[in-house]
Amino acid sequence: MRIELGSLSELHAVGTRRDFLRLVGLGGALALLPGFVSACASDDVTGLPASGDPFVIDFATGDAAILQLAFVLEQMEADFYSRVVTAFPQSNFTTTEQAILSDIRNHDAIHRAFIEAMLGTGVAFKVTPAYPNLTFTDRAKVLAFAKQIEELGIAMYNGVAQYVANGATLTLLAKIAAVEGRHASAIGDLLTPRTDSFAPRPVDDLFRPSKVGAAVQENLVDKIGMVNLPAIFLDGPNNNG
Repeated sequence: MRIELGSLSELHAVGTRRDFLRLVGLGGALALLPGFVSACASDDVTGLPASGDPFVIDFATGDAAILQLAFVLEQMEADFYSRVVTAFPQSNFTTTEQAILSDIRNHDAIHRAFIEAMLGTGVAFKVTPAYPNLTFTDRAKVLAFAKQIEELGIAMYNGVAQYVANGATLTLLAKIAAVEGRHASAIGDLLTPRTDSFAPRPVDDLFRPSKVGAAVQENLVDKIGMVNLPAIFLDGPNNNG
């Protein structure tokens, strides 16, 4: 799988949320092969949450478990946005909104590929997302779900950072988390332009792995299980981890 892009460092180096909106609003700096951005996506949305085969993330494996959890979420995000883009011809998104959502799809496809490469064959297991009652042609429903999964991603990366042992892994996850924050801001601005939806709180959430797993299960055909979870979780300022 080959990735063609103008500048990945430019994506991660954007300094503010408004800079990010300007970047993606101009059509983005990323140019990906069609097969890359559509990987793991299908027009056929089948299966109910938790109706499929189980898989287990063992936190005794350390950083590998954290990357596996991140990979699950990035697969779901990339799949979701791929479906959104595929449905554009029948949806009620404006041309500008389509450009922003297409770029977010590209970013999440990159995140998915990076984490998969870090995990390697046999460790990076694939999952099947599910979207009960979600109509991909409905702008309001799509944006509401997008906001939900972006905020979940931010809370996950923030929460698991305290368990990462490898400095290089922590740096990568921090960069991805920063981009997820800009995604959330872009989506919030689309939902309610020029309001505090762009950045509604001074600090983001931190979620423990079990809370992330429970939230992900609502949109996952596979049954996610976790063992050897860390005994201690340092909560964030919102005290809702």
